Amino acid sequence: MRVGWAERLDPSAESAYATPGEEMMRAPYERWLLTEGFLGEVFVTLTGGVFLTGLALLLGAGPVALALLSALPFLGQVGQLAAPPLERRLGSRRRFVVPAMIGARALWLVPTALAVVGLSGGATVTTATLVMLGIGLLGMVAINGWTAWVADLVPVAERARVFGRRAWAVALGTLITAPAGALLLDFLRKRGQEPLAFGVLGAVAVLAGVGGALTLRRVPDQPPHAPPRETPLAAARRLGAQPDFRRVLGLFTAWNIAIGLPAPFWALYMLDRLEMSFFLVTLHTVVVLLVRLPVNAAWSRVIERVGSRRVLIACGSSVALIPLIWLVPTPDLVWPLYLEAVFSGVIWTGFNQAAFIQPMAALDPPDRSFGLALFGVCTGAALFAAALAGGALLETMGAAEPSSFYVLFVTSSILRATTAVFALRLTEPGITMRAFFVSFVGNGVLRRPAGRVFVPVEVPPDENPSPDGVAPS
Repeated sequence: MRVGWAERLDPSAESAYATPGEEMMRAPYERWLLTEGFLGEVFVTLTGGVFLTGLALLLGAGPVALALLSALPFLGQVGQLAAPPLERRLGSRRRFVVPAMIGARALWLVPTALAVVGLSGGATVTTATLVMLGIGLLGMVAINGWTAWVADLVPVAERARVFGRRAWAVALGTLITAPAGALLLDFLRKRGQEPLAFGVLGAVAVLAGVGGALTLRRVPDQPPHAPPRETPLAAARRLGAQPDFRRVLGLFTAWNIAIGLPAPFWALYMLDRLEMSFFLVTLHTVVVLLVRLPVNAAWSRVIERVGSRRVLIACGSSVALIPLIWLVPTPDLVWPLYLEAVFSGVIWTGFNQAAFIQPMAALDPPDRSFGLALFGVCTGAALFAAALAGGALLETMGAAEPSSFYVLFVTSSILRATTAVFALRLTEPGITMRAFFVSFVGNGVLRRPAGRVFVPVEVPPDENPSPDGVAPS
């Protein structure tokens, strides 16, 4: 049997290959993973992006408050640190993943109710902000456990097929939910019933999200691996002393500062400065997704041939151009944004695939749960701080002035280009993998995977992918 990247990363991964009988036993649970993927994406779509921005504006949020509401799920990355101790104490992932996921998604009822009853102002925004922090903390606890759970559940040889199918379910959730939700919002908004629109969308999001979480009760549990016996502080110091992990952590912490500065304000810029409808804003998201679907497999093959480091440098440098494109559109000229959506769909897909490989390869299997949690905490805190700085800058300069947005866009572009250069210091992992986005819980407004996690699959370098195993989400 060929030894793939999973065996090189984890010597015990060979046992993950299932016999035909084992595959038949697992097959019934695939439909629950597909169902949770679709329903989870309904929740993610209706609670992030332009929908979150619209709700925040309805509640009376200014630039700083909008930055807080948008970026708090990333500060919630600290919740990942609670997952390893829960694994050890409970001896089960399902016992804490499902409740945490239900709690995170059910909390969305609070800001929805505030909008429906017509409350707005400082106290209302503060309440919504605290709720978003709770959503972030619980969601990240669930993400960490869920990722390890399904990675152990699905055999390595089956991951391309299983997560490829799940990726299509996730994409379908976005393609149906985003335009439908935007059309409803535009329709009721014109009739002065915007609070009712957010009430309906919030109820649909929570029902879908909680329903998706409950389907995971039908998925077999997997006992967690025994992690190293040391305190979190000792583990953090040990990982920080490893040069490869330290370089990767430093690079992506700086990268999140670069993308975090204007991150909460893309949708605000489209709604307020470009005077676009909710439907036109979500159409931008749909275009990005439709582009990402076919190019995901192509980027995987490029990474297999030239390596993740080169792709990371090339795509990171190209991503630096994206904020500059946003200087072109005006209320009477919005079509350049849809060209930007095509460009973003191509370039961000390559960047995200290459970026995923680096932290995974820098961590040994026993360190992976805590190491990825530490990685998420540091990079999430960096994005949170940058988003707050962007909000403060926008509020100081005046959100009504287009030049204030231009400052954020140009600064972000310069920081992205500068940070991409530091990818030259990374080492090529020397592993071959393909990754799929798995929608979970989070906030799509920041144009990066808050509530989506990558799941790796083995791809032998000399093997062409099967048609049903390459669909990204």
